[in-house]
Amino acid sequence: MQLNTFSDFAIRGNTVTNFTLNRTVVSGVNGDSAPAREGSVIFDDLFGTATISHTLISGGVEDNLRVENTSGTLTSLTVSGTGGTSSSCQILNNNLTTGNIGFRAAAFNSANMTIAVSNCLFRGNRTDTINIDAANTSTVVSSVTNNYILGGTAGNNQGNLGINVTSGATGSHTTTVSGNFVGTDGVTPAPLLNTGINLFSGNSSVLVATVTGNTVRNAGTGSGHGIQVFQDLASSLRVNVDGNTVSNVALDFGIRVEAAGDPAADVYGPNYARLRHLKTQFDPTNFFHMNQNIYPA
Repeated sequence: MQLNTFSDFAIRGNTVTNFTLNRTVVSGVNGDSAPAREGSVIFDDLFGTATISHTLISGGVEDNLRVENTSGTLTSLTVSGTGGTSSSCQILNNNLTTGNIGFRAAAFNSANMTIAVSNCLFRGNRTDTINIDAANTSTVVSSVTNNYILGGTAGNNQGNLGINVTSGATGSHTTTVSGNFVGTDGVTPAPLLNTGINLFSGNSSVLVATVTGNTVRNAGTGSGHGIQVFQDLASSLRVNVDGNTVSNVALDFGIRVEAAGDPAADVYGPNYARLRHLKTQFDPTNFFHMNQNIYPA
């Protein structure tokens, strides 16, 4: 099947249970309004089992492939191909000025998602190439393995960030990022503009990550870090970073690990732990959050 050039979306799903897209080309220019979040293949609330395989997706005015859930369970979403730089799964070249993410999966409220992205080629996606987030009270399990993430060619987007895996609020995210090539095919440099792999936990969320066997080549001076691990506020971030190869970071870090902590802990001192438990009891959604905010435990 081939879908080319649509004024809103090439494929648009809202509250869909079970979905299969196989051996399809989605190309041309899809969408004419980034503020309306139009794009190529877009789902709000995708449930059950979903597979996108051996498919080329490009031309989104904002995102090329996006799945955002606000409730329910996405038992599995598998995005896959044959692997390598000529993979049968390719997500390419969103809009030069309004393009956003190549592949985005995000869970909000109490949604549960399991995501697997493997053996695909990503090139020319303007901001994040792959972005997977667990927000609010959601639970996400994700794996990003054996993909090639490269800067664009022939006047297309160079791309900003490679793999961006995050958690916020009180969300829980468990991820494996393994065997990916970011900014190179292993021989020829094709760097992005910024950090290759980014892990971020915020608020009171939990992020557990395994980052192994990836190859990251940056663009040199001012191009960010190879791998960044950043824990913020009262979140918990547990990560195993092992066996990765990072190069051409210039004055930035090959691997950067930072814990920012919670500034409220300095303000309230020895009373901080007790106040967090009280916050959980009387304001579990953090409705009152001004001044020196205390996050729920």
